[in-house]
Order: sequence, then C-alpha cells, then structure tokens
Amino acid sequence: MKPFHIPVHAGKALAGILSLFIILLALPALAASNNIAQSYLVKTNQISQINVSVSSIPVCVRVAPQGADACFDLHGCSPKKVWLEAEQADGVLTVREGRERVIAFGQEALTLEITLPADYAGGLTLDTDSGAVTLAALTLRSLAVTTSSGKIDLAPITARQVALTSTSGGVICAGVTAAALSIDAVSGAVNVTGIHASETNARCDSADVHLGFAAFDAADVRVTSTSGKVTLALPETAGFRFDISRVSANVESDYAAIENLGQAPDVLSGQVGDARGNLSIVSISGDVVVNRQ
Repeated sequence: MKPFHIPVHAGKALAGILSLFIILLALPALAASNNIAQSYLVKTNQISQINVSVSSIPVCVRVAPQGADACFDLHGCSPKKVWLEAEQADGVLTVREGRERVIAFGQEALTLEITLPADYAGGLTLDTDSGAVTLAALTLRSLAVTTSSGKIDLAPITARQVALTSTSGGVICAGVTAAALSIDAVSGAVNVTGIHASETNARCDSADVHLGFAAFDAADVRVTSTSGKVTLALPETAGFRFDISRVSANVESDYAAIENLGQAPDVLSGQVGDARGNLSIVSISGDVVVNRQ
C-alpha cells in the first residue's frame, strides 16, 4: 500500500483552521471582565505629600470632614486585573496603579475616587496618562496635576503653588488663590477664572486661553501662545505695565493705553494706572483681547 500524503497547500489550510479554532476558544477568556473594588485607607496626620499615578483611569478627588481617613477607592470593571499599590516613607504617600500584563479584549470602565479630610494641608500630585481629573474645593500646600489626554476640572483651589498640565484635554477652574500659578496646555481650551495669584505663567500651544483675575495687585502675569486666542479679564482697578508681542495677531482692548497703540507695532508697550503689576503676552498666530471684568 502506498503511503498517504496530504498536499502541502491542504496541510497549511488545516493548520490555519486549527489556529483559528484555538483563538475562538480563547476569546471568551480574553474578553472576560473583572469587577474591581478596592479601597485603601490611611491617616494623614503624618503625611505631608501625596503622589498618585495611574494610566487611563479617571480620578475624582472629594473632601471629607476634618479628622477622617484619606480613602483611595478603585472601582468598576476591566478586562485586565487592576489594583492599587501604596507605600509610605518619610511623610510621603505614593499610590500607583498595578496592572496585569496579559493580552485582553474588552472595554475598561474604572474610576479612582480619592477622599481627603478637610484638614489635610500637605501637597497633592496627580499624574494620569489619559484619564480626566476632577477636584473638589481644597486648601493645600501645593497642587500639581498632569494629564496627557484628559480634561482637568477644578473647583476653587487654594495653595501656595498650583501647576496644571494638559496635553489634549483642556483646563477648567472656577477659582485659584496661590502664590504661583502655572498652566501648560497643548490642543485643549483653558478657562481659569477667579485668579488671585502673585505670579501667573501660562504656556499654550494650539489652545485658546481665557484667564479671569479676581485681583491684580502687584501681580506678574506671563502668557505665551503659539496658535490660540488669548483673552484676559482684569479687575476694574488693575494697574500694570504691559508688553504685548505678536507675529500675526490682532490686539483688542477696552484699555485706552493699549487700544490707542493700534495694530502697526509688533510689540505694544506702555502702562495702565499705577502700573503696580506686570503683564507680558507673546502670541504667534492668535488674537489677543485684554479687557476689564
């Protein structure tokens, strides 16, 4: 009897069918959803700095009564196993995301809720890759928020230093009281009002920026915009020196000292009132508006 040989092309086809069958059998496991519910409690009386780092998880910060424990609550569902890792050393609490290193399919819907006692007055740093960040009204030593593609949305914030960085999500804040306020935004609108800061530095690329000031006593404000509209709203009694540089931008103002300079100079310089504050604006290709509140 002659041996039976499977044609090469038929063998390859059979191998492909078997591989597809194995993949189909594995899909339910790959697409399985894990219900995540983890809470981490810690007392803050010995903590001066809290650092939180996650990837694509939205972060929401709330306020609890004085004396309560700080709570980090991760909940939702994910095709991968996700958990919180925390360590504390020398007054610094670091909370980061742990994530299973497997191939998995399915939609993730997780949220990290952070609850801080009202009497916590240390520093807070939040860093996310692609999750939105929402904060309730807080009084802190310092606040730093960084997100690559998520919106930053803040209630009134009081801190010595506030630094907000957003790559493509934008920044919204309804009140900032700080010694120094720093805003870095790329391709997302910035709308920060109720500013009372000694120093304000905003750097925006492909982002419209609106800054509204509740006070402007001896303030130093610097705004740099590559390709977005710059709008500043100042208190009625504000007095300041100004330097406005532009390449292809129109300047509008209801301050006569600015408006009367016209559109011809590339740099508009002068002063308003007692000139106690300083205003510096550099705009490459976005219009500039400086008005009273």
